[in-house]
Amino acid sequence: MKSKNRASRAQTADVLEALLAVDAIVVERSEILARAIQRFRSCRAGFVDCLIAESAAAAGCARILTFDEIAARDLGMELVRA
Repeated sequence: MKSKNRASRAQTADVLEALLAVDAIVVERSEILARAIQRFRSCRAGFVDCLIAESAAAAGCARILTFDEIAARDLGMELVRA
């Protein structure tokens, strides 16, 4: 959404929150998605990384590996160096 429409992070988060509020859209574990949107608003990591972090935390994962330096820094993931 950001790259195609040049939406800001705040606009992207607003749209995701609006979609989450639509009764016709059913989201499994919507609380995880809501937390991911909030993390996305408060850091520089991408939304997908925020969703992965929140999903893993909800599943009880002790650590999350990533190749993304920003996700490692902002979301507490463990950076894998190639």
